[in-house]
Amino acid sequence: MQPCPGYPDAVPPVTLDVTWSGTPQGGSGRSNSRYQCGSYSAATVATFVFGSAFTAINLSALPESLADSQATMSFSEQQFRSKGTPIPFCQPTGGRGAGGGPLGPGVYDFSSNLAAFVQSESDLSDPQIGLSLFEPTTVFNPKGATSSTSTETDLFVEVSTNGDFVFACFVLPSPMAMVFNKDLSGATVHAYLTSDTPRCEPSFGDFQYLPVTVDFTLTGTGPVATGRTTGHGPCLNTELVDQINNANGTATLSAFPGVTFTGSQSVIGTTDHRFEIQSASPCPDRK
Repeated sequence: MQPCPGYPDAVPPVTLDVTWSGTPQGGSGRSNSRYQCGSYSAATVATFVFGSAFTAINLSALPESLADSQATMSFSEQQFRSKGTPIPFCQPTGGRGAGGGPLGPGVYDFSSNLAAFVQSESDLSDPQIGLSLFEPTTVFNPKGATSSTSTETDLFVEVSTNGDFVFACFVLPSPMAMVFNKDLSGATVHAYLTSDTPRCEPSFGDFQYLPVTVDFTLTGTGPVATGRTTGHGPCLNTELVDQINNANGTATLSAFPGVTFTGSQSVIGTTDHRFEIQSASPCPDRK
């Protein structure tokens, strides 16, 4: 038997015997994921079971046996089925994560709207721009504590001209930011940015175009791609829904008067991720 690449040879040769014993009683779970775009659909079903075990280890190079009473055993299985032929211009689904840090028992919802203007490959004008408006909303309903809701509207602006590239993020008042069609058929964004507009991260370079008015309009071209995932476990239930649509778009920046940018690779999307945490204690590790 040869060692893995990057690891030294075992000198002298050794014999390793490991035995796990135990009944997986820690918990089990199941998740169902579905994707639909036009005439193509796919489904994935995953199941798992895990629990504690006792491990006995015998290594011929050591004088005594080793034991681990906190080991784990697990088993998982995944099945995939599809129908139809994948459509090349269908967008993959999947949104941003659920935020940082562990959460206590309760129900937590993370949703968002996205309108992204991506300039057409055939539009070789100088400057080149990219515009993205992202509206995340979080709803926290912790068990035995006060509920809370927070939302923010972030506008990302990138400009590349004369060999220079800048990227900036601005926090906008929601009422002035976006008209968003929930069916992903279209979106309209209007914003007036000044040096007083709150900034966010990430940012790169010196954004020298303030004050500036940003306008862009997106029209969905289809098909809408939808991803749905439900998961059930011993201490966590999840329900994730992501949708995204291809779009055509036009955009203007007042810093470049008389120029209308075209964006045939733009996208409109939504996410809604719901987590129900049932237990205050951590779930058993799955190794």
